[in-house]
Amino acid sequence: MNFNTENLDKETLLYLYKAMVLPRTIEEKMLIALRQGKISKWFSSWGQEATSVGSALAMNKEEYILTMHRNLGVFTSREIPLDRLFSQFQGKMNGFTKGRDRSFHFGTQEFKIVGMISHLGSQMGVADGIALSHLLNQEEKCTLVYTGDGGAYINSSGMYEVILKAVIVDKTDKGSEFINLWVEHQGKEQPIYQAMRLTNNDGSPNLGVKTFTKLCIVAGAANGQDIPDPVTRSIPMGKGGEEKECEVLEIFDDTPVILRIQMEYSKYEGKIRSTKSIRNIFRFEDKATASEIINNSEEKGKQYAEEEQYADKVTYKDELTKEDIEAWIKEQKSNRTSDKSSSDKKPSGGFGAKRTFGSK
Repeated sequence: MNFNTENLDKETLLYLYKAMVLPRTIEEKMLIALRQGKISKWFSSWGQEATSVGSALAMNKEEYILTMHRNLGVFTSREIPLDRLFSQFQGKMNGFTKGRDRSFHFGTQEFKIVGMISHLGSQMGVADGIALSHLLNQEEKCTLVYTGDGGAYINSSGMYEVILKAVIVDKTDKGSEFINLWVEHQGKEQPIYQAMRLTNNDGSPNLGVKTFTKLCIVAGAANGQDIPDPVTRSIPMGKGGEEKECEVLEIFDDTPVILRIQMEYSKYEGKIRSTKSIRNIFRFEDKATASEIINNSEEKGKQYAEEEQYADKVTYKDELTKEDIEAWIKEQKSNRTSDKSSSDKKPSGGFGAKRTFGSK
């Protein structure tokens, strides 16, 4: 991956790098604390450090920044004392709101940060008011505001850094067993339906078992043989974000991994459909594959570098072309009435169907 570093000396680049590493390091600690029950909630900004840090550092310290719930890099870039910041996250009295509002509904006049009101653009009006006051007072100041989830949906081929929020075991009506994933990518939680098919309709193993084994190794869950049975949990996997009772393998919760997703477009009964196929899985910290981990390879990340070269490849079947798909996607967007893409492949079986996975 190449970056334009023109007009930036090594000292500046190192400063920017350290500024991005700090919120990522805090993220890692918070995710551990969440698993240990030391904090009750955490809205991750994993993968969005550059957005928050870069924009915040471009502002003068006397200029206001209006944050969202995944802008940890703004708070660290404003050099807020970490003891007060962690106290806020843990709901302690010496936090900014004396134990209330947890990790995002808070701000500080001292550091010119206005806390989030809601996810739905409410900050925009407040930011307009602040900017207007600068204009009326003839002050040469800017106001920075964040809103929305942007292009955080996984809807194209590529390498995706995700956090596994739920690994779900399910069955179709015909009896085949598969894995659904509920993941977080750039702050947006979303499904990957039928990510791995474990068995065929007759109960025989499917090639998806190999993919699941890779996930187990990369995520540190051995080879999948000693995984605890799933627990029933409500996940918003239904239409329009409807909660569904799902059987979740909790050993994978909040584990960061990298998925290589390949989009495939085909026709079924005359209609175009899209499928997200997981071609490979990599360990987050060093981009190692399952094979590189097992063999304790000294070249961890080599396979990732090779696959990254063609990760944006898309498969078109049934005589479909790139132009056909672009027109179809445009039509889908115009007809969409919710933020749930109608191109996602839905499982044919109901959630919570009787399973065989993990039975003893």
